Amino acid sequence: MGLYADHRTRMLLAMHSIRWLLAALVIFAAHAADRIRVNANMVVVNVSVTDSYGRPIAGLEREKFRVFEDRKEQPIAFFARDDSPLSLVMIFDSSGSMKRKIAKARRMAAQFCAELNPEDEMALVVVQEQSRLERKFTSDCGEIEADLLEMQATGRTALLDAIPLAIRTLKTARNRRRAILLISDGEENNSHVSRSGIRQLVCEADAPIYAAGLTEGPSDMDGDSGGEILSELIAASGGRYWDLDDRRLEEAAHHIASELHEQYVIGYRAPEGAAGRYRRISVKVNAPHVSISYRSGYFGPE
Repeated sequence: MGLYADHRTRMLLAMHSIRWLLAALVIFAAHAADRIRVNANMVVVNVSVTDSYGRPIAGLEREKFRVFEDRKEQPIAFFARDDSPLSLVMIFDSSGSMKRKIAKARRMAAQFCAELNPEDEMALVVVQEQSRLERKFTSDCGEIEADLLEMQATGRTALLDAIPLAIRTLKTARNRRRAILLISDGEENNSHVSRSGIRQLVCEADAPIYAAGLTEGPSDMDGDSGGEILSELIAASGGRYWDLDDRRLEEAAHHIASELHEQYVIGYRAPEGAAGRYRRISVKVNAPHVSISYRSGYFGPE
């Protein structure tokens, strides 16, 4: 009788636990659905604020910021200073136009790797006649540097094709904060994607593109203007362009990494009535002698 009672008690407790767990899962699913709906209607803008020397400015309060969409000011619903881990895709140009610049490009990559935190991760996309994913996300920068040492500058340049590949790769990242670092002379002569198509992808990706440009001197290959292409992509993404020389390698790597780790995050409710069209974003900061960067806009969901 005692054994039967104990067994029955254990069964009742087990059933009660299962019912409690199912109820908790239902509640969790409902809250998760609410969060998804809120996030779907929330426009999130990562804002970098730097001084006249390009150094990130920390400690600004919410009241210092104003955000506009299509020239109409929007109430800020969310504000944070974020230093969460970073997931970054490095696009490294090792096409033929980089023959005289490949050593400097490797040094820039190594300097940037040295600035990353242990929780950060990086993937590597290589640009040659075709763009390819050379290494998936890793927190071991030594693997990335070893890959770069083995590369030779050769072939035509599919630079623009690397952008969609980098954006697809970012979708597999484990960290919420995401960005693209492009190391290239900007030459382009073998891609299949259009500039307008790239611009829309960049606007939708919500990942700033930081470009380290090696545009000095004549190129080994004919192609489009490097600086022009890089500038277009950066303006659409809210990133920054560094025209490298030997003195600025370390400075550029440090400032890019610092800026990525010391951004402000602003969220506001997306206005209704603009489904499917491009919406322009503007951010103002009430602080003297600062530069700000952020994505220029987004395409409203259909």
